[in-house]
Amino acid sequence: MKKLNSKRPMICLCIIALLGLSACTASMDAGTNSHILVVLPMSVRERAAESGELEGLEADLQITQAYFDSTKLDLGSPTLHFIPLRGAYTHMNQEMLLFGAFVNRHANPLQSFSGRIRMQADVAGMEIATITFDLPQDFVGTLQTDEALLLTFTVPVRGLEEDKTFEAYQFISEMIDVTAVEFDIT
Repeated sequence: MKKLNSKRPMICLCIIALLGLSACTASMDAGTNSHILVVLPMSVRERAAESGELEGLEADLQITQAYFDSTKLDLGSPTLHFIPLRGAYTHMNQEMLLFGAFVNRHANPLQSFSGRIRMQADVAGMEIATITFDLPQDFVGTLQTDEALLLTFTVPVRGLEEDKTFEAYQFISEMIDVTAVEFDIT
């Protein structure tokens, strides 16, 4: 059996129109995550500014920020978290475009990070490839404490027979083998 693995982080230029609920313990309580600020990778922001697309991205960020502001997330320990927001599976390609956010809960800002994400969805027999990510400082910039960095991944999937859209509450994710370079603020 061929091992599923995705190593291609992709940038989402049209982030998300409708988000659904959170994959972590979630409830809709206004203002509960107002301390989390949603941002784009530095390199995406620079390219969007150069191409004149920054205004459209700002609107997408506002929609995503509203989601984080209105959804209570139980993030637990002060570490780096991945929050899956939405998935769009295309059966013809047997891939899912996964929208998500890395949330920095470290005490210090992060300059780069790498690791793997194991994903599950609430569909019997569905297998989602492990996502391998390596996000260098020239891509990330500096991810401040309590900032959420939006990204998309194209992820191989097995076990589905037709196109399907997934909302955040249908996912369970686990980050493993994470290495992060902290920005020394001393």
